[in-house]
Amino acid sequence: MTHIVRATDLGEGWVKTLRTVYDLGGAAVNVITSIDAPTLQEDACLREVLDRTHQGQVQRTSKIYSVDTVAGTIFPRALYSPPPGRWSPDNREPYEQAAQRLYERYLRNYSTFQRIAPASNGRGIYFGRLVDWELPDGGRINQLDLRIRHLRYAREHNATQWNLNDLVLAETTGPETAGAPDGLQMYRPTDHPGVLSRGFPCLAHVDVSVYQSKLHLTAVYRHQALITKGYGNLLGLAGLQHFMAQQTGYGVGELCMVGGFSDAELKTPWSKTEARQILEEAEAALR
Repeated sequence: MTHIVRATDLGEGWVKTLRTVYDLGGAAVNVITSIDAPTLQEDACLREVLDRTHQGQVQRTSKIYSVDTVAGTIFPRALYSPPPGRWSPDNREPYEQAAQRLYERYLRNYSTFQRIAPASNGRGIYFGRLVDWELPDGGRINQLDLRIRHLRYAREHNATQWNLNDLVLAETTGPETAGAPDGLQMYRPTDHPGVLSRGFPCLAHVDVSVYQSKLHLTAVYRHQALITKGYGNLLGLAGLQHFMAQQTGYGVGELCMVGGFSDAELKTPWSKTEARQILEEAEAALR
């Protein structure tokens, strides 16, 4: 039942994933999209197709958001002013300051972001959960910042292979990483009391590993709407991966997106005819 899609860039990864699920009848389980060292450069023709598609649906329903809005829920690139190059033990300050400015800007506006779209953001936003995670005791931590500090520690000690599942944080030396969770958590058991739904959060977990001096990222989705959010999700995940790589001095490795259940949206909000047309236009844009 597992379906593996391999691609060289974000656009190809999204189009191939949508084609795979469409050809399987519009839905599939355990769909894995693998993109080796994705860049943030987009195909202009494909992006035009996506923007036109989403804009058309925005006029019909308020539940469809632009590609940039979807991507920004995972990583708000518009709020980050990256210094040139990458972090290194001998050049720390510009990167650490840039990261802190990002966190401060986001948290300062977090409640505003939630009020703009209360139906979808009222229970939280992915990046908000990364930088303002609530602990069982009611305390709050910036799990993204803690994870980056941990990876910087690894980079300072010339670690070229480092899997977060192998990190026992309670035994890590140094106060900077104390209390960091394993991986990057998006999902709480209390998110859907009683009966699980298809609502937020669909993105359940993000795992980060270092292998051969590159930072690899795996994102696990409970449910993925491929036309509505699939490309925006990939763009946001790639933005998060690039941010973490720059902030820790590692190269950009594989981006892997796992869909527990992937939906080509052949019934809603698009019809099967509309979904096929979107797919064919997207494929033509990449030729």
